[in-house]
Amino acid sequence: MYESISKKLQLIFVNGAGSSNTISPRLFREELTSPEVQSWMDRFCELGLFYSTDKQMPLYTEKKAARIVETKTTEIFNVSKDGDSPELG
Repeated sequence: MYESISKKLQLIFVNGAGSSNTISPRLFREELTSPEVQSWMDRFCELGLFYSTDKQMPLYTEKKAARIVETKTTEIFNVSKDGDSPELG
């Protein structure tokens, strides 16, 4: 049985109506500090990407949060056609 643990940074943006939107950057350094993440999120909000012109929803800048999400993956079955058990990773 193969197990792996992965971590990702999840950024949460909330609008005035209470709807939320999350993104997870591909690049993640565990040594990121809260002020660095907050500054980055503030700059990201300035881009105004979380806005729907179709629904006229407010910008997702009412509240912001960031969290580290840890995922544990346990492989319970993995057999290739040739009978080997390759690790998928």
